[in-house]
Amino acid sequence: MRVPETAGPTRHDYTVFTHILEPPQTIWGQEDRPPTSPTSQWQAGVVYPETYTLRVKPETPPGFYEIEIGLYRPDTGERLRLPDGRDSLLLSRIRVQ
Repeated sequence: MRVPETAGPTRHDYTVFTHILEPPQTIWGQEDRPPTSPTSQWQAGVVYPETYTLRVKPETPPGFYEIEIGLYRPDTGERLRLPDGRDSLLLSRIRVQ
């Protein structure tokens, strides 16, 4: 998957959320943490690669789940919106057996 380039710094420092999700809202795994480089310092056109580890909760029932990622303000919980209005990106789908 191609890592998108940033459009530039944000007014706030955001935290990244990554979820193993059973739509619409059941989370079966997650890792939330700020990116290594604060988003308020990002420069336009630069790629800021990060690695996140998602572990499926042991009690997760077999089925298909979505992997989503997005950004939120830790002080307000407000999610950063994409230009198309969504507040997260679907990265992939996984199967838990």
